[in-house]
Order: sequence, then structure tokens, then C-alpha cells
Amino acid sequence: HMLALVHENYTITEDIFENIKAIDGIEIKEKSLPSEDYPGQIVLSYKGTDFDVRFYLGDFYAEEMYQWQLQYFTEEEKEQILNVKKALNVYMKFEGNPKKCYHLQLKLIYAMISEMVALCDESAERMLNKKWVELAVKSNVLPAPSSIYTVQAVCDENEVWLHTHGLCRCNLHEIEILDSNKKDYEAHYSLLSNYASRMIDGNYSNEDEEEIHLGMFYDGEPIVATSKKWMDALKYYPNVNIGGIQDRKESHNSKTNILFFYGSEEDFNKKRLRKPSEFTEKLENNPIFYLSNEETARMSSLARERFSYVERMLKEKQNCKDIGIIIKLGLETIDEEGNLDSKNREHIWFEALSMEGDSFKARLTQEPYNIPNLHEGDEGTYSIDYVSDWRIHTENGVISPETVYLLDL
Repeated sequence: HMLALVHENYTITEDIFENIKAIDGIEIKEKSLPSEDYPGQIVLSYKGTDFDVRFYLGDFYAEEMYQWQLQYFTEEEKEQILNVKKALNVYMKFEGNPKKCYHLQLKLIYAMISEMVALCDESAERMLNKKWVELAVKSNVLPAPSSIYTVQAVCDENEVWLHTHGLCRCNLHEIEILDSNKKDYEAHYSLLSNYASRMIDGNYSNEDEEEIHLGMFYDGEPIVATSKKWMDALKYYPNVNIGGIQDRKESHNSKTNILFFYGSEEDFNKKRLRKPSEFTEKLENNPIFYLSNEETARMSSLARERFSYVERMLKEKQNCKDIGIIIKLGLETIDEEGNLDSKNREHIWFEALSMEGDSFKARLTQEPYNIPNLHEGDEGTYSIDYVSDWRIHTENGVISPETVYLLDL
């Protein structure tokens, strides 16, 4: 369910069907506008999959959803949101790849009303900036897994209960961590979000209790996590103050699992579950979380697609603006036999110095592991084809390829 916040004079017309038909890869099979008794309907085929999309114009109450502000909005945008009284409700069932479905729904809504005030992603309980939506719709790269869900925290004086919203629409269960606290919840949040993103990329279903190799602790031990249905998992938490049975009478009582670790190979073999709180110290000591191959490729594609923002800010930097720009490059390594290895690239950070035509000059900020002829401090000119990520450090914060909408506000 998504709600596009609309201006007072917005009406739904037949024009929406022509706009939707113009989206690459879409074939409309059936269509109808909303009536007094029924929502509008679009049955369409998109890249080989059929979708049944429903929509209607309804009332909107900003005060109920304004707390979902997770993206940035200007003061003017905030005022506009608070004055909205109507929203275009668009809802559909996800079929297949969740990121493709999410991307499709954004495209449909943008085609129906590009001049929205903002977009309320009701399933994830997140308010989306209209500029972020526009950039996502016009991108050839799928949205990040983290776009599809949010992690919320419920707390008392010290205890924290973390849980996701948005995974159920992906034919997955939501994920929770119980018995965290205000000192350690950030480490548990990182664990939870990495697990959720890997679920989205891993072709799981809501019936799975996934065992996912998430990464590696600083001592070389693997991070292996799994989850159990909440009804079975609560027996491991008999004394929690929040997230227990008493907090599940009205919500968090259907498709939601609680996260656990396997602490060792013996734990794994005996299916002996361990609480994340038992591993807090190791989680806070710079663990390495793995990305799926799909996510690594997606991030690299987005960094290259939106590299024009780096070019723009590099020119401002050269005009003495206080801007720092670092770029991650995926460079060929040297294998054990001394041969160039183009498949197993090493991704390392450089400081961007200047644009040099279609390339850029950069200085290496760290010592590589498997590139013997390259050292920290070395400068060189590189093609955008090597770019896999970047960060722009401004006086107002850090901008990534995912948050470039901030530079256009």
C-alpha cells in the first residue's frame, strides 16, 4: 500500500492509462477508473509477470503518519505535507523479485501523479521525498533492499525491541531482535538490517527460518544467523519487558520471526540457538558483513549512473568549496602466480582530486592487499568504469548514491 499525497485540485482521469502505457515493458490488459463503490483497476503485464493494481482517491490525515519521516524534507515540504487532505491510494500484490515489484509500483504512481507532494509507503511506514521518488523512477538500477523495509525501535527506560516493517509484502516474514538496550541497539540494528537485506536478495519465502552466513567477526569466526517464528522464540525470552506476549495482542502477532545466532559449528549441528545480546561485544568490534553478488553489482551500477553528481561537486570543490569526495574503485588484483586477475577485484577508497576529461584524478587513501604496485598516497587517473561507490562530504552531511536527492532540494 502506497499513498501519493496530492494537491487539493487533483482528479483521476483517463490520462493515467496513457502515462502508464508509456512505461517501458508494460502492457495494459484491463483498466477502469474508480467508481462510487469500487476502486480503479489496472491489470498489466510487466517483464513477463502479471499484476493486478487497484487505486482510489481517499482522505489523508498527516498527523497519523508524519512520524514516519525517515527521509529529509525542507521546511516548505513539511508544511505542504501537513496541509494535505487527500491521497491517491495505490495497492498491489508483489509477485517475484521484491525490488522489481517495488520499482514498478513507484513507476506506476509517478506516471499517475508526478506532481505529488510526497509519497507515503504505508507498508514500510516510511514517508518518501518526491525528489527521491523521481530519481528512483528514472533510474535503470533497482532500488536498494533497504528501501523496501524500515527498522523501528520500541523502548522503555533501558530495554529496546527492534522490528522491521515492509518485508511481509515481499512474501517474507518481518524480523525482530528482543532484549536489546539503549547502549547496544545500534550494533543490533546493523545486524538486523543486514539480515533483512540478505533475505530480500536470497529468494526466501515467509515459511523459511533462514540460516544466513552474514559475515565474519574480528576473530575470524563466521556470523551465522537464523530466525524462529515468534511464538516458538518467546520461550527464550521469558523475562522481556517489551516485545513479549502482552505486546502482541493487536500487532506483531502474525508473520514475524525473532533473530538468533549459531555461536559455533557445534551450535549449528545441534540447532542450539543463541541470543544476539550474547554477541554484542563482537558485533561492536567492526565485524565484516557480506553483500550478495546481486547487491554489489547493483551498488556499482548506481554509483556509475549517478556519477554526474560527483562531477558537479568536484567542480565546486575546485572552486574552493569545503567539500571532500572519496570514490571506491574496483581494481584488478594480482593472483598468486603473478597474473592479472580481472574477476577478483579489490575495492579500495581514493580521494577524488579533479576531473580530467571523461576520467578523474584520485589519490589512494589505504594500502591495498593484492595490488603490489599500488600504495597509499599514490595518485592516478581512472575511468568511471572502475567506480563501485562514492561519498560526498559536505558541511550539511554525507551524500551517497542512494541519497543524492538531497543535492537537488
